[in-house]
Formats: sequence, structure tokens, C-alpha cells
Amino acid sequence: MELRENLITSSNQAGYADPPPEGKERVTVMGEIVSAVGFDRKDLCVFYEMLATESWEFDDFNSYDTVVSDNSGMNMRESITHFSRGTIRPYGDHNVYVSNFSFPFDF
Repeated sequence: MELRENLITSSNQAGYADPPPEGKERVTVMGEIVSAVGFDRKDLCVFYEMLATESWEFDDFNSYDTVVSDNSGMNMRESITHFSRGTIRPYGDHNVYVSNFSFPFDF
């Protein structure tokens, strides 16, 4: 019984998203920025953005993201990772900076 209660919940409990309105679907894109190789700076961050057509909407679950709408007919969500101090590693026949992030994202 306890397992069932942990798997099934009502939408008013914290941590669960409300189901989409009638006639709409929800798509979740999840990923991770793992590392960056070959940049010429020791300290590095990654600025990233997601573009979607005007008919798509972003759920506002991540307060660190910025949602931008303009007149182009596109919705955009943008954010930035933390800074990572790169280490010099061999890559092919020369040495390069490798920055590790392990930065998850979801839209």
C-alpha cells in the first residue's frame, strides 16, 4: 500500500506537475551538459537556449531559467551553467583545456 501511495498522488501535493489542460499534451526534454573540450580559456561557462514556436508553451518549473518572447513567433528559454575551471589534458597530438559541468537541464 505504501508503494502505491508513493507512485500515485494528487496534483496538489508538492513535487508533482499538474496534468496538461484538456486537448493539450506535455513534452519534457531532459539532458545534461557534461563537459567542454578544446576551448582556449581555463574558466568556462555555457550559455544555452531553447527555441520553440509560438504555439508551444514552457512550464515555469525552473526559476533559474529566463523565458523570452518576442515578435518573431518564437518562444525562447535561456540559462547559463556555473563556471568550471578547466584542466589541461592530452587530446590527440596536443594538450587542451577540459571543463567538467555535470549540469542537468529540462524543458
